This record gives sequence, C-alpha cells and structure tokens, in this order.
Amino acid sequence: ETLSHPSVWCFALANFLMLVPMYSVSFYLPAIIAEFGVGALEGNLLSTVPYGIATLFMLVNSYHSDRQHERLVHILTANCVEIIGFGLLAISGKVPEQQRLAFKMVTVTIAATGVWGSKAIFMAWISESLRGNLAVAIATVTSFGNVAGLAGPLIMGECRHVSGAYTLGILVLMGFQMAAVVIIVALPFLIARDSRLSLHHTPSHASSSRTSVEQ
Repeated sequence: ETLSHPSVWCFALANFLMLVPMYSVSFYLPAIIAEFGVGALEGNLLSTVPYGIATLFMLVNSYHSDRQHERLVHILTANCVEIIGFGLLAISGKVPEQQRLAFKMVTVTIAATGVWGSKAIFMAWISESLRGNLAVAIATVTSFGNVAGLAGPLIMGECRHVSGAYTLGILVLMGFQMAAVVIIVALPFLIARDSRLSLHHTPSHASSSRTSVEQ
C-alpha cells in the first residue's frame, strides 16, 4: 500500500536527482579545485573552504526551517543557490585570468553550499509527509539515493573523459538539480492528493473493522 502512493516515488526520484550532484562534488571537489591551476595538495586544502561554509549554511538553513515549520521554500532556496553556483562555475573560463582563481573558488563554494544545504531538510520533509509504512517509504527513498552514489561519480568521470575538463560534468550536474526542482515543486500537490485518498479510504476501512468485531 505504501508503494502505491505517487509521492513516495517522486520523493525517491527527487532524492536521486539531488544526490547525483552531491556525491559527484564529494568525490571530485579537490580535483575540480586543482584544475583551477593549483597543485593536488593545495586543491585538497582549499576544498575545506567550501565544505566549511556549506556546513554552516546547512545548519542555519535547517535550524530556520525547524523554527518556521516550513520545508519546501528552504529546500528550493538551497537548490537555487546550487544551480546558480554550478552555472557561474561553468562560465568561469571567460573570467579574466587574474581574477579567475578567486572567482572559481567563490562559485564552487556557492555550489557546494547549495548541494549540502537542503539534504537534512529534505529527509525531515519525507518523514513528515509520507503516508503508510514510514519505514518502507524511507527505505525506498534512501535506496534510490544509494544508486546516486554510484551513478554520480561515474557520470562526472565520463564527462571529464569525453570533454577533457569538468565544465561538461558541471553542466550535467546542474541539469540533474534543475530536474529535481521540478519534481520538488510538484510534491506538495502529490502529498495533498495522497492525504485525501488516505482520508477517503480510512472511514470504510474502520467501518469494516467495526463490523467484523460486532460479528
């Protein structure tokens, strides 16, 4: 019954689309920064900056979401930050060489901030919204996310192999996130639909149970 709800599958698909960029950035961030013209060691050290700022934004965004008892806007805000960051990073090659390193560091930080800024809120939204057996629903959504852990780095690596740079992969990640936004915007309507169907079926089920007890 739980898996018959469209919202479960849309949450699962949105989770997959959001985690492909997350796992890709996690795996390739030092290499992306190293491609800015710094060495491998400097790339690893500089990658701590986006992670630190992303962690801070995730905590602030999650705290504000809990205080406001609101999920959708906070998730979309982080997703839009991520899309903007990826878009700016993709065109960073057109920036004058003197400012290019600083510009790329800022844009990759913006992208990473958006990548991690919505994950905790998204999982909280799942547990608050899904109907039926919550354990089954969360397991389904998480399973799709685990597939993203395999697909994301493979997609990014293949794009790097084909194009010789990370720009194509960054554009693909931006496309995944934009697709996730479309599904996330539709989720409140699916959640409301599932709630109405559950309320419609509950009285008849309860009536059948009472009849069985009386007999």
